[in-house]
Amino acid sequence: MASKYYAVKVGLAPGIYQSWAECEAQVKGYPGALFKSFASEAEAAAYLGVLEAQKDAAPAESDKDCVIAYVDGSYNAETNWYGYGVYLYTEDKAKEHIFIGNGECKFDGRNIEGEVAAAICALKKAKELGFKKVLLYHDYQGIGSWGNKEWKRNKEYTSEYADFVHGIRDSGIEVEFKHVHGHTGDEGNEIVDKLAKIGCSVSLTASEREFIERLKDVPGYPEELLQDAEDEIQIR
Repeated sequence: MASKYYAVKVGLAPGIYQSWAECEAQVKGYPGALFKSFASEAEAAAYLGVLEAQKDAAPAESDKDCVIAYVDGSYNAETNWYGYGVYLYTEDKAKEHIFIGNGECKFDGRNIEGEVAAAICALKKAKELGFKKVLLYHDYQGIGSWGNKEWKRNKEYTSEYADFVHGIRDSGIEVEFKHVHGHTGDEGNEIVDKLAKIGCSVSLTASEREFIERLKDVPGYPEELLQDAEDEIQIR
């Protein structure tokens, strides 16, 4: 039995580790790393309660008509463009897709315009791929609250978004919004955070690039990152 347990909430690979060396490898140099040590594994698991809740909420592997979608937006103040990232996958990972995009901010919504664009992209792609249910994970509350018409839609793009979600549901697709807190170690949320930055040309740190390299074989993975990796190998 380990004398201490290290819970990494935000790092390269969030989870519970039984030695400081293992923990340090996940958090050293990682921007905004969050971690704590505990005397018991139960306490460490409680600290990662957000992660455990997301696992419990995931659909059963047998639900082949259901897809999980993580979405996020970013903003480049130098260009006034938003970026968005979408990570779609089935629970058994038999199907995975990455989608990255961008657009000019026209409503002073900054990254929120990217969040909305990401949600629209995710739902469109889920429909094109034939899924009947979408669990859509987002860290900006408006994505779910506007989509469910719980918040007022005072901007043209938020009103159009709410109507779009309504249309998706009318087409026979079940949409369930799942709010997650940003930068709390949720792997899917951390992935789309990086993808959204790529969408609007915000540079990633070396640790951020390493974090999403695990998805290099997934359709839609940014070609520029693959090229950068090849160039680095050649230089070495």
